[in-house]
Amino acid sequence: MSKFDFRDFSIVQTNSPLKVGTDAILLGASVAITEDATRVLDVGTGTGVIALILASRFQHIHVTAVEPNESAFLDASFNFLNTKFSERLNILHSTVQDLAQSALFDVVVSNPPYFIDDLKSNNPDKKQAKHIDEMAFYDFIDACLLQLKETGTFWLVLPKDIADKVCDHLAQKGMKLFKRIRFHSNSNKPDIRWVVAFSKKENSADEQNVPFSEKVLHIRNTDGSFHQDYIDLAAYLHAKKL
Repeated sequence: MSKFDFRDFSIVQTNSPLKVGTDAILLGASVAITEDATRVLDVGTGTGVIALILASRFQHIHVTAVEPNESAFLDASFNFLNTKFSERLNILHSTVQDLAQSALFDVVVSNPPYFIDDLKSNNPDKKQAKHIDEMAFYDFIDACLLQLKETGTFWLVLPKDIADKVCDHLAQKGMKLFKRIRFHSNSNKPDIRWVVAFSKKENSADEQNVPFSEKVLHIRNTDGSFHQDYIDLAAYLHAKKL
């Protein structure tokens, strides 16, 4: 059985096409949720790792996860049932496009497929999890927005070049970028991943009171050990000392 242990839960990932990765941990550790935000949607939950990180960090939230891939859905369902947070977790075998809009969410998070119009994997499960054409990708992003309350926030982890395009796309949709965290693999490499957070412009606080926030963080040192930035951000999530 393939398993990844965190401090407060374990991830079984026997069936899932994609295993626990750094991107999911970066997003889960970076998301900020206020006390009055209780309903969270994790779109494309995979093994359920982001949902579980958020449930472990914020005791007042309930997380609904959606996952269209049956193999990943089975793993995430098992992981949700076998955690002390199970009463605050719910999973649906669905796409976000097919999700009802009857009860909107305070926070929407996603580590989406991001190999846009790229060379596809021969494995059909990995192809579904990682690859998407450009039109379908922006349809996915727009479907996530439809699940968001007027006062809600939308968090994503993406490669830098795609994140830039998503920021432009969401600005045209009336969304305000209020936080960006640029992650470097190490000090000798460019920022490879961005965590970006958006709110609806008309509901954003005055720019002078809540200015745009940006951080530059490093994941590892040049010798391969974890950088202090990553330790400060996410070490407490891990079962083993970093």
